[in-house]
Amino acid sequence: MTNPRSKLQEIAIDLTVVAARFSRFQRQNSPNDTTAATWRALSLLEQFGALRVTEFARLDRLSQPAATAVLRRITADGLAESTSDSTDKRAKRVRLTDKGRDFLADLRTDAGDRLIPLFEQLTDEEIEALQVASRAISRMLRAEGSENEGGRSENGPPTS
Repeated sequence: MTNPRSKLQEIAIDLTVVAARFSRFQRQNSPNDTTAATWRALSLLEQFGALRVTEFARLDRLSQPAATAVLRRITADGLAESTSDSTDKRAKRVRLTDKGRDFLADLRTDAGDRLIPLFEQLTDEEIEALQVASRAISRMLRAEGSENEGGRSENGPPTS
């Protein structure tokens, strides 16, 4: 009999590998030149709201200088804006602009459109299984605090 813990570990590893490959496939087949760092930055700001550079760096696992560079770039592009921190006037927070939200929505729509041919190869049962799995993963992430209330609903995909 298989150890239930090892089966869960196998599933966790498989999901980690497949999710990375799926994300990489999506980025490699993107018609635009938006970097993975920009995708992540916009997604994090959508999910968590206005963030200090140090908070953003921790969430994206970047050094503070690298986080500053990413946030400066998206701010210069008008996708985010810097605001004063209400708890510390010396500090700044970065938040998405309406343009940034629209841009992120367009990126996701384009990604979804490009992936439709892959999904069309699946059976109805496989599509249903993916929907169930997506909801389950979202629920697990929310339970662990990896998603806040700004993330997608239980019926939608995990924020990416």
